[in-house]
Amino acid sequence: MTFPSEPPYPAPYSLDHLEREPTARRRGPLIAAVAVAAVVAVVVAVVVGVRLFTKSSDGPGGPVAGQLRNTYPTKPSVGWQLTAAQAAPAFSNARFALPGPAGRQYQTAGFLNLGRVLVTNVIAYQSDRSAQLTGIDAQTGKVLWTNADAGFFPVCATEAINGLLPCLGKAATFGPPDAAEGAKLSFIRLADGGIDHKVPAPSSAAVVMVRGSAVYTAGYRSDGGVHLAMTRGTTVDLGAGWREQADLAGRDGCADSGDSARYGVNDDVVYYGSYNTAVIADARTGRMFDGSPRPPELFPGKGFAAQRCDGQGSSSPGETVVYDIAGKQLRSYPSKFGAATPWLVSDPDQVPLIIGDTAYDFASGKQLWQAGGSANLRQIIGNVVIGTADGKAVAHDRATGALLWRGDMEGDGVLSDGQRVMTDFEGVLQSYNLATGQQEWALRTGGTVDVAGEGFAAADKDSITFYAPTGGHSVAPGSAESAEGGGLRTKCGKVPQMRPVEYRTEGGALVVKMEIKATCPGGHTVDSARLRVSIRDNSSRIASAVFDLSHDPLKLKEGQTITKEFQFGPGDFWRLPNTLGGSADQSSGNPDQPVTQTKAAGDQLVDCEEEGGAAAGSGQTAIPAPPGAGPCGTDAEALAALAAQVNQDRPFIQSRLADRWVAQISSKRPGLVATDVDARTMVTWTPCEILNQHLRLRTRYPEVRLASGDEWRTIALPGWWVTFAGLTFESPVAANRWCDDRGIPVNECFAKLISNTHEPEGATQYRR
Repeated sequence: MTFPSEPPYPAPYSLDHLEREPTARRRGPLIAAVAVAAVVAVVVAVVVGVRLFTKSSDGPGGPVAGQLRNTYPTKPSVGWQLTAAQAAPAFSNARFALPGPAGRQYQTAGFLNLGRVLVTNVIAYQSDRSAQLTGIDAQTGKVLWTNADAGFFPVCATEAINGLLPCLGKAATFGPPDAAEGAKLSFIRLADGGIDHKVPAPSSAAVVMVRGSAVYTAGYRSDGGVHLAMTRGTTVDLGAGWREQADLAGRDGCADSGDSARYGVNDDVVYYGSYNTAVIADARTGRMFDGSPRPPELFPGKGFAAQRCDGQGSSSPGETVVYDIAGKQLRSYPSKFGAATPWLVSDPDQVPLIIGDTAYDFASGKQLWQAGGSANLRQIIGNVVIGTADGKAVAHDRATGALLWRGDMEGDGVLSDGQRVMTDFEGVLQSYNLATGQQEWALRTGGTVDVAGEGFAAADKDSITFYAPTGGHSVAPGSAESAEGGGLRTKCGKVPQMRPVEYRTEGGALVVKMEIKATCPGGHTVDSARLRVSIRDNSSRIASAVFDLSHDPLKLKEGQTITKEFQFGPGDFWRLPNTLGGSADQSSGNPDQPVTQTKAAGDQLVDCEEEGGAAAGSGQTAIPAPPGAGPCGTDAEALAALAAQVNQDRPFIQSRLADRWVAQISSKRPGLVATDVDARTMVTWTPCEILNQHLRLRTRYPEVRLASGDEWRTIALPGWWVTFAGLTFESPVAANRWCDDRGIPVNECFAKLISNTHEPEGATQYRR
């Protein structure tokens, strides 16, 4: 048995001294420091795959971890594309590379999906230039930040901890490194790409993994033999939990060329190794289990199953062995097939052990069903198990083993939205319906595909291309017998006609009185648990949210028209009543007062669609959006909404605020990287973020107004959007006292003179 050799760069194994990078707050964009080392790109520690096992945070019924968040019932089109040359214009022959060991060794293209941010490396191919770690906005494809100070070729975890992404870096790839530098783990802020802090890393570390609040490292050592070293720790001490190593000499494993590796972690076990041989340890204690089987399939809370070879020196698996979470062998099954992967499941406790064509209860070993024939079932997606039999693709019911379909699906699944599975076969992404096995569409991507933000993207050396969803939100993968989502549960399947008739703001929400008219013969009953209602006009989105009507259905008789109020919460609306109809508060009739209620204009349209999934609320109040939700649409739509608000606020500012001292509480432009009003949350400001912040401020402080920095001489900030509390003060001291009384941070709120007759000098007085 042969193991990968020790990476030839010694570094102290001590984890004692925490090194912190300066984190001075800036009001302008942060520019990542670039430190380029002239070294040759030769790395021998290789990993070509990683599987981290996590639970979904979307709640019951939502998509599970690793699943597409939205559906693709039809062939998608390109949403955006970013080239490596655009991401790193200073690089000659720029290429994208996965920020993992496979990217470091083979320059394999790829990215890490971290929700709203995709992280990749850009390399200058065939040069000794350091890789540039790059953060990309998953929604727009714009480069958010770059960092060239995380090591020669940073290898990152696939998850972040509290907004910090651990990335392992070396000062050089071969030869004696700078003794003061050594191996370091940098914690990258996803918000701006800066380094929050660094800690020394073990010299053996080749990969870094995250599980909850724990940080794991693993890799090979070759000092006086061949050893595998692992650590578990925290973001400030990588060995705080445990540090263990195993002597690999004489271990009973499969023959291995050592040219590839696998690693993964869940709450029970952590493993690291090559394609044929892995060392598995207790994730809590670090105790390494006996033997070196192939990389395991993990069954959370139960244990794991792994193939073992026929004997020492063999690379042919002869049996699959089942272990409990303590590494104790429970039983073995003679088989050339390994256990089917529980790929996308929302109920891991109910998942059986499936080997070849047979399903067993994991704990007792009792046989549950047998598909028969030559079936090799390889992937579990919800209640569907897919594999091959007699040269054909097959799908079986997970609970009973019943054959669901037999078809011509090519390749294993790489993506799924819960209703269909996509395979990547010879560069063509092919989508198959899970219920029927029928191909629905095919797309030549030319790159490696993976989940990316709200959709998926394909990465090759030259570009990353995002493909936008064509359907609604995904739900957890279920039975193949479940019907395709998307249709409203009404008597005729059509959407009732909805028209806004009145808007008002109330308690930080936008309340829309909606006129609803039946369009079905025989009337309507709309009892959807997740009905998305979206309102827009010809310039921008107005509001969009999901409502649960399962407990309070809309019931309309044929030809009937009713009115209902729909309440859109913070983050679900982007326009205020004064931009949607009248120019004055209807209750007061005073044009100087903020408009809080107005009749709807006639150019506003309503779209409705059922998204599927579990109920999460009731009635006509929007289901609370998850953190970070509330997209405003395109940048153009968000800018249009901001411009509409400026147009409505301009007369008030000109008549009531001009040439007077006011309190400025925000100034933002797209692309700015700065904190929110709380002075703690770092944000890369997009038009959508600017709009949402202004609306939050509008509901928090009195008579807030919005101005464009292009229009006022004393602001003199072209392209900036400036928010004021719409009160005037006799002096800048009084305006600053207003900020003090409300506890707004000093950098966010200060006295400002709005004027086109005064010069900028002397028009601002900051707080101390």
